[in-house]
Amino acid sequence: VGRMGLNRWLGCIENPRTGREDGPVGTVRLTSKPKDVLVVGAGPAGLQAAIAAARNGHRVTVCEKDTQAGGQVRIAASVPNRAEFGDMIRNQLNECRRLGVSIEYGVSVWPGLVEERTPDHVVVATGAEPSRPWWVGGDVVRVADVREVLDGSAADGGPQPGHTVVVVDEIGFHHATSVAEVLADRGCSVEIVTPGMV
Repeated sequence: VGRMGLNRWLGCIENPRTGREDGPVGTVRLTSKPKDVLVVGAGPAGLQAAIAAARNGHRVTVCEKDTQAGGQVRIAASVPNRAEFGDMIRNQLNECRRLGVSIEYGVSVWPGLVEERTPDHVVVATGAEPSRPWWVGGDVVRVADVREVLDGSAADGGPQPGHTVVVVDEIGFHHATSVAEVLADRGCSVEIVTPGMV
């Protein structure tokens, strides 16, 4: 709903048709020539790619370097009051099981593995990396992105109790309020700066 305040379409992380229900709907047709499809990454994009390929009749294997599916959504679901994000991954995993998609955990994909398995198609869905804002630089302040704060990989362990933290939210979305809540729970003094209607 926060997207509406930015004059954007209403959206949903699980159903891309939300807000566009009147648009055209495609038809899924089973292929007469099934292919072997290797999907790299078991986050939401990788799982959805696997589901789409399997629904079309292809043989699909998903390789995930981690020990569980979810990618960054798993991190988002760990934030207070955001556990529902995990529902998306659970739904996708259930659909993958129903469609016979094979998911291999703890497997890093590299050229030798692709050559060994000889899939007909490879889908790379390894997640996005946040870019540093143009104003970040020097040693004046320490800067960490949302993921680094939530997964504990921020330099020096990230913000500590008693630290003053400014959360810069350039898009007016829940990421900032979620990380601000986590930081406040840790004992930080938090301010949010945003152009959006949070």
